[in-house]
Amino acid sequence: MFKQLSLFVIGLLISSMVISQPASIKVHPSFETTGVFLGESQPLRDLLPVDDLEKVQQLFRDAKQKRKELEFERNPEMKQRRYPFIETALPKGPDPLLQNEQGNAKAVTTTLVHNFDGQSGSSFPLDCNGTIGPNHFMQTINLTFAIYNKSTEAKVAGPTNLNTIFSGVTGSSCNDGDPIVLYDENADRWFYSEFSLCGSNDYMLIAVSTTNDPTGTWYKYSFDVDDVPDYMKFGVWRDGYYMATNNTSGKDVYVFQRDVMLAGGSSPKMVGFANPNRPNSGFHCIMPADNDWTFAPTGKPGIFITINDDAWGGSDQLWIYELKVDWTTTSNSTFSRTQTLSVPAFSSYFGSTTWDDITQPGTSQKL
Repeated sequence: MFKQLSLFVIGLLISSMVISQPASIKVHPSFETTGVFLGESQPLRDLLPVDDLEKVQQLFRDAKQKRKELEFERNPEMKQRRYPFIETALPKGPDPLLQNEQGNAKAVTTTLVHNFDGQSGSSFPLDCNGTIGPNHFMQTINLTFAIYNKSTEAKVAGPTNLNTIFSGVTGSSCNDGDPIVLYDENADRWFYSEFSLCGSNDYMLIAVSTTNDPTGTWYKYSFDVDDVPDYMKFGVWRDGYYMATNNTSGKDVYVFQRDVMLAGGSSPKMVGFANPNRPNSGFHCIMPADNDWTFAPTGKPGIFITINDDAWGGSDQLWIYELKVDWTTTSNSTFSRTQTLSVPAFSSYFGSTTWDDITQPGTSQKL
């Protein structure tokens, strides 16, 4: 049921794990607002493809430094991760969980069904993202999207600028990237988002397809989120689209009113929280669970998950959060960390606090 969450947790359950219940700090929303709805987009299949992809990529590179300066000015601690306790952090020496031998379990054989080239680009980071539905694969990169027929591998829409979907919506005049696309399988619809940082206010732009065909029209919305919704991550839940961001200004956990957006409603609500239990890591974004297949029972809170490295302070743990939204009286909504799971020692430190410290073959560009 909780596919994304369960896959991550199962590996940790193999070894002994101490589960503790901390004194829960339950907080209510720090801000609430409604989205601005500007109707339906044009059918994406009818939008003209970008005729000069390299020009689009160059515009992104030119604007990147200015955008980063703005992000760091408004949210200075998000620039990089910090490791104040790296000297005493565990593990020391070889990773105690490193598997050095082939296991005895019978290998599971799989057959490659499709393998084809998607979009390419020279933006850094490229922020590749994609999802699959019944008949299509939709891929986003900085700063374009493309849609492919899943069976024939043919490109059926794009590549087109990301912000073209949001034409006319507040914040759509700039194409800032950080795109996310999801397939909401319980609704048989598609979800797409990118942020907008080019004005005096910052916006989260969200679109929901009007049918199960992503090449058709989309409902388009703009939400004023005030402070740099950097590195946002989304999850689908029965009662909302849940989002977390890399933001230390006290606005980093959100939920958007899913049922209103699926219906093309004019004023979907958004509720935001200041996470009282952020790891002391600087750059950080907790992950919302994405509830695929059968939904959790009605009323079950949305779930978020993250790690805590002892190099940041405390001990090596997995942290679980719950967000319970009340769309009738939004001020009654709550967010809290509900579990801390102690796990074997691990390190998230790759040798530096910058963004390009992992070598890859065939190029000097690091990951």
